[in-house]
Amino acid sequence: NIPVRKNGQMKKVTLEQTGDKPPATVEAYHFPMADGKLGAITFVVPDASALVNNMFDEHRFAVSLGQKQAIDITWRGGHSIRDRLTKCLKGTGNPY
Repeated sequence: NIPVRKNGQMKKVTLEQTGDKPPATVEAYHFPMADGKLGAITFVVPDASALVNNMFDEHRFAVSLGQKQAIDITWRGGHSIRDRLTKCLKGTGNPY
């Protein structure tokens, strides 16, 4: 349910996720993909360690644009992905 945009643009979105922090309003890049058929949102993280240190084995994300929820997903197996990403970032071995 991520709205399709004609052009990419930084937008304020509300991010709710697993953990003890309340929902946060953050800047995200909202852009079209799949030849303009789908909308997408990406987030900026301060550095790679901030990303891997915030990866739970089960992690829920809910993102709202304005008052409308765009996505609510949960991933499982996050520690496996975190470990692979850490190997890749360190350049130590094949992450696959």
